[in-house]
Formats: sequence, structure tokens, C-alpha cells
Amino acid sequence: MTAGLQVFRPNNTLQIDSEIKTLTLTAKVVASGWTLGSTVYSTTVVVPNTTVMLLFGNTSGSVVGIKEKYASGSSIVYRLWSNSTTAITCYGFGPAEITPANYGLQLFDAAGQLTFDATSKFLKIQGVTQTTSDTQSVPYSNPTGATIASGLSNYNARYIRNQIGQHQAFAVIIRGLRVGPSQIDSGLILNQGPATTTPPDVSSVGQLPTVITVDVTNY
Repeated sequence: MTAGLQVFRPNNTLQIDSEIKTLTLTAKVVASGWTLGSTVYSTTVVVPNTTVMLLFGNTSGSVVGIKEKYASGSSIVYRLWSNSTTAITCYGFGPAEITPANYGLQLFDAAGQLTFDATSKFLKIQGVTQTTSDTQSVPYSNPTGATIASGLSNYNARYIRNQIGQHQAFAVIIRGLRVGPSQIDSGLILNQGPATTTPPDVSSVGQLPTVITVDVTNY
């Protein structure tokens, strides 16, 4: 194929060209083995360090979120929180090297590097929605019955103050989401801390996240 090729949508807006670097599937792992902390369940998943985005498939009614991530050798470890022990399929995407096929559309940049292969498991975005509150439903259309994965742009772990009986206490909350067959529900996951006379300072509330919806059929 020729460097400089451009592909346009029916409304004449640019969909992709040979200089756009696409994200492709770097990992498909199942989050399981949840252990109960105070009031949330926790587990970790390990993905290659080329992963820049972790998305969740159908959560079967559970709310799941990313508490933290950290590097470990050539991998990235994501610590997840959930309100149940449901096993959840996770999809990692990043700027990984593309394995070329011998058919289908391919795009190359000016240096001759393959930047897109239509047969690769690339990031197929169906929709991006800006939330306006911590709890919000985002419906999506899925007429073809595609397998859908979703994630938030940020999960905003923060401290809040509360009480246990007559005693001061605190909790850690993160944003999370529930991925269903026709909508994504954003919400909060709360892990209760102990009673204390010196609770941590209340954290500021971070920017409200966007919800991304991606087609991962046959990934």
C-alpha cells in the first residue's frame, strides 16, 4: 500500500491515515481470585508494559474499577476493586507491534513502518461520552450484538470522612463502572476504614471521567 493513503467516513471526515498510530490488543486476561478487604473485593491482573489502557467486558452486574497500577519488570500490575467476586474479562490495548497479514488494508507511514492492518485486533471505538456526575448511565446502540468492553478515563481514588457509630472514621472511594448489554453505569466503590481520632484529610474530587465503549468481538 502507498504511504500517505487516507480513509474518510461517509460525512467526509478523516477516519484514519498512514501517520495515525493505532492501539492494538496487548492482553486479554480474566480478573478472578477476589479477596475481601474491609468492604470491597480486590484482585490484580498483570499485562505487558506496552499496555496503556485497560477495559472491562460485561461485568454481570458487578461494579469494577482500577485502584492503582504499577510497573513490575516488563509488566504492569493493575489492582482492581469490585463490589462482588464475579470473574471479569479485561482487555489491554497499547502501541504494540502489529503482526501483518497477507491480505486486507494496510497503511504505512513515510518511513515505511506498518501503522495499521485491518486484520489486527485494533482499538475499535464505538463511542466516547463525557460524564456529568459520579453516578450516570450511558446507553449504547449494539444492533449487531458485538462484544463490548468499556473503561473510564480516570478512577479518582480519594478519601472521604464518615463515622462508625459515634466515632470518626474515613473511607477510600474510587470511581467504577458496570458494563451491561445495553448501557454502561458509572458509580462509586467504597472501602471503609477504621475508626480513628486522626482521619486523613478529605481529598479533592478529580475531573469527571469520560466513558469509552469499544468493540472487542472475537478478541
